[in-house]
Amino acid sequence: GQPNPNGCLTIVFTSDNNTTASGWEATISCFEPCQDIEAIIDSTVPVADADGIIRICQGDQVDFTGSGVFSVDGTGATYDWDFGDGTTDTGITTTKTFTDEGIYNVSLVITDTNPLGCTSTNIVKQPVYVSSTPDFTGTQAAETTICLGEETTIEAVVTPVLVAASCANGGEQTVLGDVQGVTFTSSLDLNCFQNQTLTDIAQLESICLVIEHTYIGDLEIIVRSPSGQAVTLHNRAGNSLNLGNPITTDGTGSGEGWEYCFSMNATTFLQNGPTVQSGTPNPGLTVEAGTYLPLGNFSDFLGSTIDGQWTLEIIDHEAADDGTIFSWSLNFDETLLSSDFSFTPTIITEAWDADPSIT
Repeated sequence: GQPNPNGCLTIVFTSDNNTTASGWEATISCFEPCQDIEAIIDSTVPVADADGIIRICQGDQVDFTGSGVFSVDGTGATYDWDFGDGTTDTGITTTKTFTDEGIYNVSLVITDTNPLGCTSTNIVKQPVYVSSTPDFTGTQAAETTICLGEETTIEAVVTPVLVAASCANGGEQTVLGDVQGVTFTSSLDLNCFQNQTLTDIAQLESICLVIEHTYIGDLEIIVRSPSGQAVTLHNRAGNSLNLGNPITTDGTGSGEGWEYCFSMNATTFLQNGPTVQSGTPNPGLTVEAGTYLPLGNFSDFLGSTIDGQWTLEIIDHEAADDGTIFSWSLNFDETLLSSDFSFTPTIITEAWDADPSIT
């Protein structure tokens, strides 16, 4: 069309005279289309190695500098960093100190000033591997008791400890209401295992839930694998026992979740676990946090793919109580993890501290 310097639009409706009706209406809006934005992590200190990974020790600092490629204009854009550990920062440059061992994927997202909130569409991530503390088990002296002036030889044993990403933890927090017979679900999407399948039940070490509930005698808890195979962890046993530290008056919010794990190595079902008093405002007997034997058998998961969506299903069969599932996790043998999600640090140097107090 022709240039329109005043920015005014005129909308014209022309009828074809074929239909008689009461009228018409339309919602008309004008907006500025999004531009193309590409986020780039330009540099880091220290720099990444030949594999594109920044390898540091616990407590080390990493400096990041980013930029964006804009198809129109980047004036006023914001640069949002996610450090992969729940912390964030904003700015073209940022600094992060990694205090805990682990694998962190640092990402950058750029948002321009368009009222639509247009963001960069590419995924840019920088892996940061933070080394674990070595295991010194086995370090010993030739003679542990000596006299003043005598000598002994101390042999150091330093074993690197594998670091694995927590790629099978989380799940959506779900309020377990008091509606009878409703199935509440929470899912975990895994992509750390290079499409491997479960071939041994020992590969799935445990399934853990952080949960509170006022009555386990009406709960049915099921886990379903990406291939659709299901194992029941608990099913309507334990009568009036609670889980966690619940609020025992319905509809007044979540209580405190405790972690309950299920493992084929356990010997006691959840309903038979040791109990303590908890609950507000009316304390009752609560099963202690711990590891329990599932009602079903993990062998029913054999042959399932590990990567994909795992689903936790909880059915409340009575309408007289409630609770909350805060998070849950699948704990696999760490050796199954792909190289992108686990690593073992390399010992570069070993030395004894030159402590002058040691004579």
